[in-house]
Amino acid sequence: MQDHSIPSSPVYIRLTEYFFKCTKPSVYYAIVKVLIKKIHQFPDIYIEEIAHVAKTTPASVTKFCKEIGYSSFKEMRTDLAPYSYKNPFNTIDWNNSPQTMIEAMKTEEQNLNQKIYELIDLEQCKRIAEKLTSSTEIAVFCNTFNFASANILRELLSLKGITVFEINRKADLSVIKQMLREVDSCFIFSLTGKWLTENPDILMEIQQSETPTFLLTSQPETFHAQIFEEIISLEAFHFLFYSNYYSQKVIHTILKVIANYLMLV
Repeated sequence: MQDHSIPSSPVYIRLTEYFFKCTKPSVYYAIVKVLIKKIHQFPDIYIEEIAHVAKTTPASVTKFCKEIGYSSFKEMRTDLAPYSYKNPFNTIDWNNSPQTMIEAMKTEEQNLNQKIYELIDLEQCKRIAEKLTSSTEIAVFCNTFNFASANILRELLSLKGITVFEINRKADLSVIKQMLREVDSCFIFSLTGKWLTENPDILMEIQQSETPTFLLTSQPETFHAQIFEEIISLEAFHFLFYSNYYSQKVIHTILKVIANYLMLV
């Protein structure tokens, strides 16, 4: 067992999420596994060492870095900037009893909720709810990471009698085009915005479609405003996104607020 903790960092999150998506052995699988094993050594790692342990070449390591959104190996190994909000589990004294731990977690949860509530754009949530009032069928395009959030939205909108279709973003373009034609409204969850950048044909379909489409992302682009009905920007919550626990809670809370306004319409 390590005698020290591994701090949360942007690169650690990217590596673990990429590794989760690996289903078959490959060069990138070997590289990401080595990087995760050496995460406690960042930034003092060397591309030649990583390549040697992963039984590949430095060029392949560089290509992997670009695959996960970095321009170079150096940028990847130094993406360690600490987030301004503390780890949800660092505030707990694990040497105390479970009862004491539970009380500490309740306090932490209350503080977290307050921080999230302060940053939510309530006016935007209200606008979105008003635009959904006439919808009876809604499509949600997301990846596996955000499936839980799509499921939360489905459960919330079910209370209003709205049918929700949860669709994998990897679906064929014909499926996406068909759903855009058939539903009344559409949500797209793309936290990094990478999926939209890599699929300009989908952006074109959304732009040409008459279906109001709402984008939830932490990386909004200026041109998105000309394509989407509303952009639910998570930029204000970036300091919470080192933790999946925090990021999912932010998204779920925003969706709950939208649903609450919808119930009041």
